Amino acid sequence: MREGLSPRFWALGPDARAKIAESLQTISNPMMGSIRHHWMIVEQGGAVLGVMHGINLPTPPIYEARGGEYAGVMLDDSHVPSDPQVADALLRATERLLRDAGAGVFVAASPIGWKTRTDFFRGADYTPTTSYMFKPALSGVQPALSSVRTATEADLDGIVRLSARHRAGLEIANPDFWRIHPEADTRFAAWMRMSLEFKDRSMFVAGDRGKVDGFVIAQPASPLHLSAAHDSSKLGLIDDFCALAFDAPDEADGRTGEPAALLSAAEAAFEMRGLDAALAISPTRMTAKIKLLEEAGYRETNLWMTRRGDRTA
Repeated sequence: MREGLSPRFWALGPDARAKIAESLQTISNPMMGSIRHHWMIVEQGGAVLGVMHGINLPTPPIYEARGGEYAGVMLDDSHVPSDPQVADALLRATERLLRDAGAGVFVAASPIGWKTRTDFFRGADYTPTTSYMFKPALSGVQPALSSVRTATEADLDGIVRLSARHRAGLEIANPDFWRIHPEADTRFAAWMRMSLEFKDRSMFVAGDRGKVDGFVIAQPASPLHLSAAHDSSKLGLIDDFCALAFDAPDEADGRTGEPAALLSAAEAAFEMRGLDAALAISPTRMTAKIKLLEEAGYRETNLWMTRRGDRTA
């Protein structure tokens, strides 16, 4: 089903069956690093009607946990039954399992184009929160006239300030999902300083020396961004991508082209590393960012929908 919706993104890996079997080993050994896996099924007469694959994902340290230490994420390899009553019973049972394991907020992944699945989660009070935008073929040619450059430690203060503005907008948009940690800036600065040293990624900033109008990090995708049957080895990830033109266009002083140049620099970095496609993550509320990505050839492929975990099941 998913492969038919986006053949390149959801293409099955050559070892898909073995990877699925390996993933199912988490039923007996639920701990995989810092992530705990949970599997819930609904069956009738010995036949499995539906499956929910949930994980407890640690809250990023720049945000405060809401009602629990983790986010309980129901991954895209879950199978939602067609019978709405059966589907609702499976969802509520999975939510209880995730809540008992420390989840304070729930996340449901829904591939774009799978309308019945998206409608089901909407009906269960899940709100679209994060868009996963995919580009199957890169064209990272950076414009000649641009202030984009490789980030250095001298840019860290500007990167942190821009990220803080971005996070404030997220908290306003969905305080149930994003609440800024009091030490967010310090923690983010430490992570950015470490990221400068990582060899698997590239960091770029835009703006005159001493000023950061935008930044982007081009890094490899991880198995978290695609379920076990799919291959993420040639996929680049753009998650940290902030710009004044997105969060404060009135302060961008006409430098609205810099986000496009940052995006091109990230894509060029992917190509240099042998990656041939890109996944960009954007809050659904950030229409300017989504518009830029669409103009660059990205299309929404997966949607994360969220709900607070304190609803009575």
